[in-house]
Amino acid sequence: MNWISYFRRWLGSSEASEGRSNEADPTSKIVDIVTEFVEQSIGPIDWVFHEIVSDELHIDLYFVSKPFGSDFQVVVTGGMSAARMTVPNKDSKYEYAELMIVLPSEWPVNQETWMQKPHTYLPLEILKALARYPHQYKTFLTADHTVQWDFEMTEGLADSEMKGIFLTPHCLPDKGFSLLSFKGHRKQHVNIWQLMPISAQELKFKLEHGADALVALFEKNGVYPVFDIYRESVI
Repeated sequence: MNWISYFRRWLGSSEASEGRSNEADPTSKIVDIVTEFVEQSIGPIDWVFHEIVSDELHIDLYFVSKPFGSDFQVVVTGGMSAARMTVPNKDSKYEYAELMIVLPSEWPVNQETWMQKPHTYLPLEILKALARYPHQYKTFLTADHTVQWDFEMTEGLADSEMKGIFLTPHCLPDKGFSLLSFKGHRKQHVNIWQLMPISAQELKFKLEHGADALVALFEKNGVYPVFDIYRESVI
């Protein structure tokens, strides 16, 4: 997809700094692997939003602010790839995944604001919900998939045009982290899919004309895969 390549160049391609600002749980292989991916492919982890109460999956969120000198924040899930998704024909290239979003730098990422303004937590709620979705419903998520999500049902978003989520390849510079090693010496192909909100009209257009046609519209209108719940629909 051309827009992904363009967005990568726009985001920047400088090397991520070394270092870690939040200790990971040494007993969790997933934590170790996701931490390595984030720090080597994106940048130093500012903090980890640890899940206190979990079901079958434990989903943490990893935050990196202004990677590559950009004006954004990146949030990556850690835990979705602990279990295999149900993929047709058992295609191993799509059985494991983690999710990420790109937020504007000014987007509040603190629990006090989330409590006062519930809509500011919504992007993270969606990350966690979709990380569990394929495991709960015995299906899988991959690039070009769409999931309906009614944003206006969240307090503070009554005027939002967004009605769904579109999954795209991640916009990060490719540093060879497609194969992540966990569960002993076994290697699995873990995809990193990026989420962006789309309108009802964009969702309908994608279902009728395909993902490539929708991406072409985004590219034509200068819309990139930032998690922008306030943007106007391109249709």
